[in-house]
Amino acid sequence: MLQRRKVEKLMLTLKYRRADPELLVTVVLDAAAKKCDIPAQDSSLALRASSLVIFGAALGAFILRLTSKYLYKSEWGADDTFMSLAAFLILPLVALLQLMVSNGLGRDLRTLKNEKLVFCFKVTYFIVLGLVKASILAFYLRIFPDHKFRITVWLTQFVNLSSAVLYVILLLLQKNPISLNWTGGTNSQSNAHVLSDKLLYLTHGILSMTLDIWMVVLPLTQLYHLGLKLRKKIGVMSMFSCGILDERNPVLLSGEVPNSERR
Repeated sequence: MLQRRKVEKLMLTLKYRRADPELLVTVVLDAAAKKCDIPAQDSSLALRASSLVIFGAALGAFILRLTSKYLYKSEWGADDTFMSLAAFLILPLVALLQLMVSNGLGRDLRTLKNEKLVFCFKVTYFIVLGLVKASILAFYLRIFPDHKFRITVWLTQFVNLSSAVLYVILLLLQKNPISLNWTGGTNSQSNAHVLSDKLLYLTHGILSMTLDIWMVVLPLTQLYHLGLKLRKKIGVMSMFSCGILDERNPVLLSGEVPNSERR
């Protein structure tokens, strides 16, 4: 009974202050969990370990790439530059995710207090994802000489880089004033305007997946015309497609880790 009165009093206070409806839901769920003795979720250890494995695989693949270029004296290209930038940004991405775990990621959402870490992670993730795609597209330009194909790749590259810049800007302008992004402010505060992030992440996810599928299909149109038997063609096309997906999946999964915990 005492717990119920506390919840009712808190909800009235929040309602009087015109608090965000999501905050009211969080309060109710928190009180219900305590009342029913529901154990708090804690997957921080598994999250920390899995993220380190994912990032380790990504950095390991990059080191193998550099080693191969050094041993075989291959020419440095734009794809290597984009991938190097992505690998460089993966390091702070690792650090941010580990700090987020220390600040509550992997446990109940309400325990994640440090909005600065979450915001920096999202911005870095959007940039890294765009750079990885840019590296793959630059690789296409290096190995495929067909003129029409190269024009298509250049157009795809433009869509990829421009969308990456656009979504970083939208992420920065999602909250007004911008400082609310790292202070954790809501619409309940005076002079605060906060747009829903669901539409932002939904459209970004749809665009990202569409580009992924398109980037897998693109080289298949060129590989199909190789002078090989059908079985060998299928083998080459399969290896090529799996290589593309394996190259970008570590970055994609690293971004899904915090997003899944925040749903």
